[in-house]
Amino acid sequence: MTAIETNERLGHENLGFLSETNGFMPIKPPLQALPPSHKIWDEIAEELPDLCRRLRIRQRLDKMPILSADVKNLPDISLLRASSIVSAFAHTYYYIDTEPSPRLPASILKPWQEIAQRLHRKEPHMSYIDMSTYNWRLINSDSPIEVENIDLLIRYWGNEEERIFLGSTIEIQAQSTPLVGAIVRAQEAVINHNPEALETELLLILNCLNHLTFVCLPKVIPKARSCLFVDPVVWAKSFAPLSVPIRKG
Repeated sequence: MTAIETNERLGHENLGFLSETNGFMPIKPPLQALPPSHKIWDEIAEELPDLCRRLRIRQRLDKMPILSADVKNLPDISLLRASSIVSAFAHTYYYIDTEPSPRLPASILKPWQEIAQRLHRKEPHMSYIDMSTYNWRLINSDSPIEVENIDLLIRYWGNEEERIFLGSTIEIQAQSTPLVGAIVRAQEAVINHNPEALETELLLILNCLNHLTFVCLPKVIPKARSCLFVDPVVWAKSFAPLSVPIRKG
């Protein structure tokens, strides 16, 4: 309840996602656009797959103007989307070329540092939230958060391997929502010496974990005839390297 009340009071979820209704996922869907002042970040993010395929990402980002992400220039509500985009810029700039870049341009590094500070991160890095938890939209808003109904907001290569793999991690997070309330109620049952209530919650947890393990996780399928086919070679050569931290530690 404290997490829900804090996020409601602040008007954003920058401190983290935690609620009984949405579990470890944001209560409000991720933003799909930044303010007009930072529109160029949205535009370049849309170009990423083409820039990566043509090895033009560094040339494009070297020319990008230096925009501030401090509290005076970027509202709190836009911070998570900005973090996803600028993190993507940093990792593609570093990795998408024949050799890793020895440096990041100020157009990336300066706002990345400001964003990290505002999100209480020790230093700039691409987090799981940047890459997955806050990087999706529903294809059909009336259907559940499942791989088949997920598109990515920031696409690196724009291939199905990327969409399906990240989509599966997003689905797993969404489908784990019942765990949050069940864990709390199970703990309360222990404190209250109520074995019947504890059994009910443990069974709910077991059923949820079975669903995650045997329904959600197997959707990353290395079989060419599957509609959810993820080619292991394409995945390993395109998307996988981009998720590796660009600094030790």
